[in-house]
Amino acid sequence: MLFGVKFSKTADVKILAEGNAIRQISIMPTPSLLGRSTREPDPAAYVIEGIKSFLRVAKYGLSDDMKFVAALDVLESCVMLWPLDVAEPEIKYQCSCSAFWSKYKCEHSLAMSIRKKGVQVPPIYHIKNLGVNRKRGRPKQATPGDALVRYETGNRGRPRR
Repeated sequence: MLFGVKFSKTADVKILAEGNAIRQISIMPTPSLLGRSTREPDPAAYVIEGIKSFLRVAKYGLSDDMKFVAALDVLESCVMLWPLDVAEPEIKYQCSCSAFWSKYKCEHSLAMSIRKKGVQVPPIYHIKNLGVNRKRGRPKQATPGDALVRYETGNRGRPRR
């Protein structure tokens, strides 16, 4: 992710559906915010500022000077995670993204479960490569190995290709 896991931040937020109960949540940036940050001179500062603006809108709602479309962009830039009331073996956190609500698991909840040591990853898996994207474009053409090189004696011992 996941690159966004290292930028996750915790905060206390009132949950309206639970009678204004205060719940501790974790906020993680989405890939769209991380993608926009690569075009900035200081990507880390841009992501942190995006998380802060998300937290302001999540806590206090719309301000008078913020337009509705801008608020939607801010709310889509991050996801909220909070512990499940009844934890499952792999998933310990509930997420606000659409993938979680359709499949009851997502990459954010799994990454947070791994980060908080709630899920033990078997040693055969390499989790350091989690979230590494493939490079753009077509793969390079295959080059022949030594098995396909033809050697001739009259060429001073160098292979002829």
